[in-house]
This record gives sequence, C-alpha cells and structure tokens, in this order.
Amino acid sequence: MNEDSAETQPTLRRGWPFTQFHQLAALILFFIFSYWIYGYRPIASFPLSDVDDGLYLRQARAFIDWLCGRNPLWLGEYNCFLLSKAPLYGLFLGVLNLLCIPVRIGEFLLLSGLPFLFSSACRPLTVLRGWSFFIPAALLIWLPLLPSETHLLRNGLQSIITSYLIIASIGLVLRWQAQLREQSWWAALLGLLFSLGYLNREEAAWIAIVALFSFFLLCIQVKLNGVENWRRIVAVGLVLSFCATPFILLVCTLNYCSYGVFLT
Repeated sequence: MNEDSAETQPTLRRGWPFTQFHQLAALILFFIFSYWIYGYRPIASFPLSDVDDGLYLRQARAFIDWLCGRNPLWLGEYNCFLLSKAPLYGLFLGVLNLLCIPVRIGEFLLLSGLPFLFSSACRPLTVLRGWSFFIPAALLIWLPLLPSETHLLRNGLQSIITSYLIIASIGLVLRWQAQLREQSWWAALLGLLFSLGYLNREEAAWIAIVALFSFFLLCIQVKLNGVENWRRIVAVGLVLSFCATPFILLVCTLNYCSYGVFLT
C-alpha cells in the first residue's frame, strides 16, 4: 500500500525556485557589469562653448527657468547658435537635473529598457524567457559607441532612441494578425519615437524610412495572407502619423512664441 501511494505521488520540482533565483542573480550581475562598462564613464564638457556642450547646458538651464516662471523664453536668450541644434538633448539634461539623476545613470536607465521592449515586440514570434533573454540583452545594451563617448553630446541618446524605434517597427510588423488596439499601440509608439529622434537630431529624419517601411511590410503581410481589412490598416497608418507630429508641432509652436520662427 505504501509502495503504491509512493508511486502515485507527484514529483516535486525542487530545482525550479533555485533556477529562478539564479536567473534573477544573473540579471542583476548583467546590468551591474553593463553599467560599469557602458554607463559609468567620465564626462568631458566645455560649458563655455557656443555649440554642443555649452549650448545643451544653456538650453537645460533656460528650460528649468522657464518651467519655474523665471524666464519667458523657453530656451533662453536668442543668439545665432541657439536654434542650430534640436532641443531634445538640452531638455533631457534639464529633466534629469530636476529629478536629481546623473546623466550617465539616466542614459543607462533608458538603455536598460531595450531588451524588455524587444522581448515584448517578438512575443508573436518567440518568447524570450530565462537564459535566452540575455543574448538580445547583450546585443542591445552593449553598443560599441558608448564606451568611448565621454563628451556631453547627444550621440548616446540618439543611439538609444533609434534602437527603440527599430524595435517598435519590429513589434508593429509582427502584429499583422493582432487586434486593432494592439496594432495601434505599436504604431503610436513608433510615431512617438520618430518625433523624439527627429527632435534630438534634425538630420535623423532618415529614420522616417524605417517607420514607413515597417508600415509597408504590415500592408504586404495583410495582403499576402488574405486578411482583407483595409480599414484597420488605414486606422493604424493614421495613428502612426498623428503620434509622429504633436511633439514636433509643440516645439515649433514654442519656438514661434519665444523667437518668432516656426521651426525646430
């Protein structure tokens, strides 16, 4: 009787909690190592320069003063260099200052979100769990540009935004069978990331090709698989377009109100 009951008892999975613990510990060690290599690096800046470092710092200080009501001009006093660079990186520095977050930590926090968004984007195709999560995480976080980027420049932020945009385009393309709400969410994210990338570097307008190409692939997949629902495709395209324009128009409006020019 005892032998039969012993045979019918379910097998206990004693090793599973330890596996979860090991994966969590490995994830923590992975991010610590990644920050040590890619996030913890010195900053060499020239605060008195007319462009680049000095311009971003002046924009950040002026943006904080504008938020506090101490200056009616949202990017500071006008000069010939003020609008020569898109304002997003200066605003990014100002927000980090208000939140009391060091620049490198702020950049690394944004960088750390890439593998999680990629895992969510690839969910219709594959599930990245456990140890399989670390391969794309390493490829996305260990950007070769960052260890040598010590100046206070917008290149690091631009690389992060572009990576997010490419992942969002993958998420949209892989959801050709999804519901309209899920497709619209990824289209909205793609449009928002395009506007942020453009507001960080004006010459980054080429990333519009990525957004348009991903939408074109979505249309091709719908057509080839016989899903005749073009109203949904039109709705997704409108969401993508509408979410790509508000922040750009907002910056143009603020520049017009402060300096009389409707541009970024």
